[in-house]
Amino acid sequence: MKCLEAKRIMSSYLDSEVTREEMSLFQAHLKSCLECLHRLRALERTKLVARSLGRKSVPPELALRLRVAASQEIASLRRSRWEMLHVHWENAFRALMVPATGGLVTAVLTYANPCPRSERRTHHVLHASPVADHTV
Repeated sequence: MKCLEAKRIMSSYLDSEVTREEMSLFQAHLKSCLECLHRLRALERTKLVARSLGRKSVPPELALRLRVAASQEIASLRRSRWEMLHVHWENAFRALMVPATGGLVTAVLTYANPCPRSERRTHHVLHASPVADHTV
């Protein structure tokens, strides 16, 4: 094992999170490398000092904010990409529905009657019977 690899697994070694093979290689490396041995001893002292400080309590509002943020993140991950796409599509579609409906209603009212009123009167007058009603 080289120094670079030994430095990489040093913390894991102290936490007993290495495989037996890594442990054997690391211990063999420490027998031949004083620099890594000194680094390991310094890391051990640092861990002891950190433990002696004890645990500090987390302010209640921070713990609550972290729980809320974690729950929101989990909820957002539960939605699939298709669901998110569907929501975006619905929102865009709803924004266009009011103007489109107004345009459709206007078109129907404007073009549903094939001849305007002025033409209807002329049409009736032209096609009126030639016999006039002359009652006095």
